[in-house]
Amino acid sequence: MDNQSVKNNDPIQLQQMIIFLRAELAKYKNEINRLRDSDYYSLVLRLERENVRLTRQNKELSMDRMKLKRTFERESKAYEEDRQKREIQRQKHIASIDLLLKEIERLRTENKQLQYTSNQAHQDIAADDKRAIENLEIQISTFTKELNAKVNSIMDTLQRDDTNNVHDYLVKELAERNDEIHRLSIELMEIKNKKASTEAVSNEKALSELNAKIEKIIAQSIDFEEQLEKKVRILDDLEQQLNQLVIEINANQSM
Repeated sequence: MDNQSVKNNDPIQLQQMIIFLRAELAKYKNEINRLRDSDYYSLVLRLERENVRLTRQNKELSMDRMKLKRTFERESKAYEEDRQKREIQRQKHIASIDLLLKEIERLRTENKQLQYTSNQAHQDIAADDKRAIENLEIQISTFTKELNAKVNSIMDTLQRDDTNNVHDYLVKELAERNDEIHRLSIELMEIKNKKASTEAVSNEKALSELNAKIEKIIAQSIDFEEQLEKKVRILDDLEQQLNQLVIEINANQSM
């Protein structure tokens, strides 16, 4: 079409131009309608809507990731502080275990010494008691022999001289000898009873003290093992929670 004629306001040319433009406009409208009705255009619209949705979702995920990151940093800091506290507590428990083991070793040594001392004391007491009993038995035997000899001597004297003085002397001598024998018999019985009582009391006291110390050590060991097992379970739970949080963060970052 002649543009110069259009510029000169040629009515015919202007009318033809209008018709031409209307035809072109109709053609373009038809093309637009065709494209709108086609699968390609529907796909483009669908992709645009999907792009808008994904953009919005990406922003939301970015915000969630930032929140998770802050939460992770906060929990990591708390976990590290708690780990340090547990490490300090673990060191204290190790020190307590060392002290407990040293105490057990000391008590074992002390127990051996007590057993040795007790055995030695029992041996010494037994030896002393044995010597005392033997001495008393010898004394009783000697007094008995002397008494028999004295009685025989007095009987010989009585046969030669039957007087009141001799009779009184005999009665007095017999009474003194009987008292001496009675005293020695009582002393011998006391030593035997004392020996049995001393052994029983000494053994009972030593065993009671040793059992009390051993029970105390066992109770401390059991209590420490229970506390240690409880702390190990807490550490395992915290580690599992931390691993789960890391997995969730990595999954969100990969989307």
